[in-house]
Amino acid sequence: MSDAICPKCHEKIEPFAMSLAFFPFYFKCNHCGVRLKLKSLTLLSSVLTTYLLVVVMMIWLLPAFRGYAVLTSVFVWLVLYNFIAHKMLSKNNLVVVE
Repeated sequence: MSDAICPKCHEKIEPFAMSLAFFPFYFKCNHCGVRLKLKSLTLLSSVLTTYLLVVVMMIWLLPAFRGYAVLTSVFVWLVLYNFIAHKMLSKNNLVVVE
């Protein structure tokens, strides 16, 4: 399981609370409303860059993939995001913004 826990109220943070935020590195806890900040975005940036390169190469090299590119790309990104969000929201990567 993940240790995505708010440092202030010690409640579980939902991964999609971060995805619905205006900036992906500043977001609010669903329970106490405190602003949280991510210390590092290296995991998100590296996974996103690799993902975009793979999708572009698949669209370019596989003509059969072009018809389902958008649907498949969105679904795969949601699955990837769900896995990496738990790592990004670890207690070592969260800071309370005062």
